[in-house]
Amino acid sequence: MHSCLGTSNTNNIAPWDHGADTIIFEQLESETHLSQTFESTSKAALKSLAYTLPRAPIKPNETVVIPVSILITPIGGITTNEISRIPKFADGEWFRELSHQSGSPDDLEEMLSFGTLIAPKSISFQSQNKKHSVDIHDFDITNMYTINRAWQCGSCPHLFFTSDQAVYIRELLPDGQNTTVSDSFTVPENVKQFTIAELEDETTYIDSLYINDVLTAKSLKLNTGDSVSFFVSSGDTVRLQGRYLTHRDSASDAPFGTYRNSLINDYLNSNRDLRIN
Repeated sequence: MHSCLGTSNTNNIAPWDHGADTIIFEQLESETHLSQTFESTSKAALKSLAYTLPRAPIKPNETVVIPVSILITPIGGITTNEISRIPKFADGEWFRELSHQSGSPDDLEEMLSFGTLIAPKSISFQSQNKKHSVDIHDFDITNMYTINRAWQCGSCPHLFFTSDQAVYIRELLPDGQNTTVSDSFTVPENVKQFTIAELEDETTYIDSLYINDVLTAKSLKLNTGDSVSFFVSSGDTVRLQGRYLTHRDSASDAPFGTYRNSLINDYLNSNRDLRIN
């Protein structure tokens, strides 16, 4: 878990109104524990240290995120209560999720830090040709925002491009387990064909597939080992809508790591001699 200081050029950075002015951060005052290994957060020996910040102009409504520590939770994880959440935003095979959560101070005591740990105390900046300083409260695990960003791997159909040979690109419909979702991509240069392959223990249903806004296929069903290919040209836009149903008992049984990679590698090896004339 990464702990970060997020600070924005908005009217709530300080009790005064700096309007639409650009601000320039100058210095971060902190209590810092210098380390190159794992250590208990409760035993970290902190000393005062100031960090000079890049004097980059920050425009109104822009945000600067400053990493301050890497925290390692216990093996069993920690329990948090969710106060609110912004709906998950999926971007291809990646997703981002912002949550307002509350945890237990006891859990914080059980965490390890890796490397240098920075406890920010204040930040100074320039605004309207004047210098200002704002105090920063201590990290409060009972009132925190978390950003979860991850690669949704282990399920979904897979996308391959073919020019001279098949090349793995990414997963499709990564957020579509038991839910109909949309996905899209643009065909790069020299690609003559794309393939959608179902390599895992699941069934993919593609309700519709459009190439350059022309309905090209509908009501496709791909079982384990099935694939479907389409001829395309560079610059074509492809969008599809569908879902997948896993046949595993739980998400924890999904292929991951080297096993998942081996599924893709086996498919590529079986199609490495494929040529498009």
